[in-house]
Amino acid sequence: MNQGVGAFRVFAWGLRKYAWLIALSVLAVGVLLPALQARTADVYEASALVAPNRLTATTLDMVPRYGDRVFENGEVASSVREALGLADAEADVTPSRVELISEQDNPSFTVIGRDENPDEAVRLADIAAATFTREMNSTTVESVGSFEIQSTADRPGEPVPAITGGRFAVVLGALAGLLAGVGIVGLLLLLRRPVLDGTTATELTRTTALGKVTLPHSRADRDVSRAAGIAPLARRLLAADPTVIMLVSPADAAPQRTQLASLLATVLGRVGPVRLVQGEEVSGPLALDRSGAGELVLIDAPAPDELATRPETAMMLLVVPEGISERSLRQAAEDHLDGDGWAGVVLVDRDRGWRRPKRATSSADGHPKSRAGKSVNDSGTQESGFFDMDPETDTDERPRDSASANDTSRSGATARH
Repeated sequence: MNQGVGAFRVFAWGLRKYAWLIALSVLAVGVLLPALQARTADVYEASALVAPNRLTATTLDMVPRYGDRVFENGEVASSVREALGLADAEADVTPSRVELISEQDNPSFTVIGRDENPDEAVRLADIAAATFTREMNSTTVESVGSFEIQSTADRPGEPVPAITGGRFAVVLGALAGLLAGVGIVGLLLLLRRPVLDGTTATELTRTTALGKVTLPHSRADRDVSRAAGIAPLARRLLAADPTVIMLVSPADAAPQRTQLASLLATVLGRVGPVRLVQGEEVSGPLALDRSGAGELVLIDAPAPDELATRPETAMMLLVVPEGISERSLRQAAEDHLDGDGWAGVVLVDRDRGWRRPKRATSSADGHPKSRAGKSVNDSGTQESGFFDMDPETDTDERPRDSASANDTSRSGATARH
């Protein structure tokens, strides 16, 4: 998974992607549970001690196991339900109202009664202890000795401390929620296997990965200066020199695909004539109409008949969101790429609005300068330096398989000439 990306980067991407899940986990465990606990009534516990006055068991370790079986045989629960006036014979009272505590190699037992009223907790503990003692001394079952109530329950002065409560408990709950959220994110990444690099995208689609583009935060934003990676992608497309570029994508990536098509039309339009087709059919044979006029046609979501009749100089551009699962990427390639002609894949992401756009510096002639150092003319378009190497956006965007990209360009030129 993501052979060109380290595990730390994949995990960091997952933390950003699923930050809402971590926040939800922190809120649920650190805030909601303490709040619910604070609203519950206090519970009191009273305990009675049952101990043997004579043992016939050959080993002490069998006494606790025998006592557990006797306590769960139903007689203790029945007596407690009767004391509580519960008509339902199946009402659960163990261990919510009474409980037996036994220790290994210890023949003594502690019977606990619970209730919101401390006096009722004492009554339930004594009733359960009496029934348990009677059953342990019963001659109808194999006995391990003779037992008696060594001490009855005392009235508790304070309720049982809440598991959660107070500011310290909220902090601990938040930390527990954070750990739980991070663990869930790790599990999701393991199951999802997101694609974050061109090497993996190339292997899964059997095409050339042309890079990654970070789209502006707003879908209506068509400012190419806010689209990191758009210039390297445009350079590679120009190097391949197609006459038609058909942009396809999975259904959930349609908004990103449409925005990318508009941005590409703006950038490529600075080099030569470009026609962007969105939501309409292209009439006439593309190979004859467009290549002769020297116009590059960008088709956003081409129709099936346009795909079937595309010229040899057309290029398919599969647009997928960064972090798409390996399974979904394979399916997208099968659905949109037929294996004929040129094809490439580009990963897209959307700026979350955290980055601040960089201001252009001024040149000697008073025109603003791009980061590549070339002047921008009065109309706002950039000179040819716009397509120069940009170390901030092109370092990780260049396809690792450079030979494959060069072969694609050479084969395209040979096909047209």
